[in-house]
Amino acid sequence: MENNFTTVGNIGKPHGRSGAFNFSLHFEMASDELPPAFYVNSAKDILPYFPMEVNFKNDTSGFMFFEGIETKEQSAALANASLMIKEADFDKYFIREEEENFDGFEVEDKVLGNLGKVIETTDNTVQTVLSILVNGKEVMFPLVDAFVIKVDYTNQKLFLNLPEGLIEAYTQHNEERDED
Repeated sequence: MENNFTTVGNIGKPHGRSGAFNFSLHFEMASDELPPAFYVNSAKDILPYFPMEVNFKNDTSGFMFFEGIETKEQSAALANASLMIKEADFDKYFIREEEENFDGFEVEDKVLGNLGKVIETTDNTVQTVLSILVNGKEVMFPLVDAFVIKVDYTNQKLFLNLPEGLIEAYTQHNEERDED
């Protein structure tokens, strides 16, 4: 069943007290028309939620109301969940772009294993730069083909082979040693 869906964004924190929540999309909308339903992973299944109102702050983020979600507590229960739609509907509602937002994706390095989630995707004219938190320190690296093993959009995972020493350069303290 999960293979029939694709992740298009993330649900953030509640927005106000009336059940709205912040969201961010990984892709721009193809038009003003919203999908009839977004799907969210629950503990046991993928459940549909029906958007009632959406207020965009920019092309890919804003706040939204789902039918039946009427309190801050209800919207808080959805925080950090992935927003998905049916894969067959993707091209009707979203634009596939080369510049993608990987915020919320898990980063797995071939040698070091799970490094955490992407906290920011920055696109500049030369390349895409990802930021992750490792041991409480922000680590930034370019997302270039040479580092990418695989991108799993459905499960929001980046499988990478980062250069040796890159993560350590950010996370280890270089303490001066007193040598007499």
